Amino acid sequence: MCIDQEYFLDGDHGDCLDDSDEQYQTPYRFDKCAYQPDIICDERLPRGKHLFACGDGETLPEDTILQRDRIKASCESYRDRNYVCELVQYEPMWTNGRTGHCFDWGFEDEKIDCHFFLKCALTKGLHSLCNCSGNDCLPFMNLYCNSTILFPNGPIYRPFVEAYYFLNTYDSNKNPLPDYYQFTKSIKCDGFQALTSNKSNIRHSDLMKSVRNSKWMPFESMYCESANRNESGPQYDKQCWKDIYTNRTFHCPHAPFECISMDVVQDGYFDCLLG
Repeated sequence: MCIDQEYFLDGDHGDCLDDSDEQYQTPYRFDKCAYQPDIICDERLPRGKHLFACGDGETLPEDTILQRDRIKASCESYRDRNYVCELVQYEPMWTNGRTGHCFDWGFEDEKIDCHFFLKCALTKGLHSLCNCSGNDCLPFMNLYCNSTILFPNGPIYRPFVEAYYFLNTYDSNKNPLPDYYQFTKSIKCDGFQALTSNKSNIRHSDLMKSVRNSKWMPFESMYCESANRNESGPQYDKQCWKDIYTNRTFHCPHAPFECISMDVVQDGYFDCLLG
């Protein structure tokens, strides 16, 4: 939306719907948006890449999404739990395979397969059809599962990231979170296209070390560091497209050297990975 220049940083209440024309924290309680629909909730944008949008105005620090075992934080709408309901350790729930929504129980027509028994293990037998709980589900998983188990089912964390469990080392009591993450597609890096390689698999423990040193999930930077390089493929220009968008883009000074809009430079929020 557009506002008159005279209202920008005028010290009054925000004139933009997300208050981005002022430099103060809004007194509006965005964590209540799930219960009080309002245009100021619906039109709010996350202020910075390090935030996860709950879809209704509320936001979470993005790194909480990968630390379900130790951080008790969630969207009031449960949007951050979609498709990964079983991995919220302090309150495991059951994922509806059709919609991804979280429930305190399952459905009677649930398909009895590998994912079913893995979910029984992760939720301590939450579903009424579960005949096992925790590591007691391993005999059933050995019957139904391959040696590696894709779960959650699909690229939940990023379009190019999938999560896997190793069946032969699985221990739901010790570590219920995925064993490793795998890059499955290609992305643009600084000056080259990143392609998958054997080095692109990341153990959860290694990922957590990077998460604690970053302001959001560092999948992009880790991929660019470990991937095969395709110098002739689609890529971000070394000069950040400045020859096309004159003085409209900024090259972050540290790896992974992202390109960001000049409109967000020195706005009080970190957009470059290392600030």
